[in-house]
Amino acid sequence: MIFTIDALFALGIFIAAAIGLYSFFGETTTFGFAAANVYGYSDNVILSHDNAEIISKIVYEYQRGNLTGANTSFQQVLDRIGYPANGYIYLLEGSQLIPILEIKNYEFDEYFVVRKYLTLTLTKGLNKNGTNVVVTAPSTLANETIQINVQVNNPNPTPISVSITLDVYNETNDSLSWTISPTSYSIVVPGSSTSEVNFDVTVPPDAVIDEYYAKSVVSGGLTETATDPFNVIRYGLIMMEVDSKQ
Repeated sequence: MIFTIDALFALGIFIAAAIGLYSFFGETTTFGFAAANVYGYSDNVILSHDNAEIISKIVYEYQRGNLTGANTSFQQVLDRIGYPANGYIYLLEGSQLIPILEIKNYEFDEYFVVRKYLTLTLTKGLNKNGTNVVVTAPSTLANETIQINVQVNNPNPTPISVSITLDVYNETNDSLSWTISPTSYSIVVPGSSTSEVNFDVTVPPDAVIDEYYAKSVVSGGLTETATDPFNVIRYGLIMMEVDSKQ
């Protein structure tokens, strides 16, 4: 068998991790080297659920006040581990991790801990629209002010006067009362040219992790509506305590 340097390096890391886990659990545990497999499986369960946005949906339900739904879904994630496990989810507030959800059904004499840092958001597949008007909205953390760009292309050879407004909507097309400055622009776009303006949009600190869209309405010498989806994200951490004596 021929191993590349990368493969040998990865193998070395795995062996070192396995030995470290074995020495951590000691002779009293019934796992021994099997602990490495359990740890890896638990870690992969969380990783797959995070990639599938299941954990983000749990936090989403929590932020919307549906604590029963959030805890039920969190328990289902823990059940996938296949071993008795407690679970905790934290959100990053400033420089501190704040606990928001806890499922602690067990008191373990000996357990190992799985932690995963989270980037929480949901993808709803909202559409980007626009022909002569193009909106560009960046994804952002809550409690931030972002700049949303609107470009207006004048397809006519003569100048046109247009009015430009911007609003933010959620997936059910509800207009959100976020602070947007300025409220509108009135500009002249030269013939066969493109002009652009920028709106400062303040995302409130309690904004729910989700996908939203910015909509610009242009009227006057050109009448068109354009949209662009963007995500509000939060950072957090999930931690599990998994029994090591199974």
